[in-house]
Amino acid sequence: MTELAIKLEFKGEPTVRLELASGLYGTPTSTQFAEVEAWLKHKEFQRQQQEAEARRQREDRTEIREENRDQLARSRAKRAEIVAWISIGIAIIGFLISLSRG
Repeated sequence: MTELAIKLEFKGEPTVRLELASGLYGTPTSTQFAEVEAWLKHKEFQRQQQEAEARRQREDRTEIREENRDQLARSRAKRAEIVAWISIGIAIIGFLISLSRG
């Protein structure tokens, strides 16, 4: 990291943007201006990468929540099916008992 980059990091991106716009780093054709502009572009690229990573993590968490909800729904449906089959079995047994007594 160059000495200029260290100074820019210390000042922070918003301050550097204001200073660049005010002409503190020379004209657009100067070397220092180009270095500062490149540093700002790099900072913007880093921020975009971080935002993309954060977005991907949010999407992953959403997908996991949806999978968990689906799994819970399937589990509840399976339990309901089992209860229904047990109820049918009990009804059949009750019917057979009533026939044998009648």
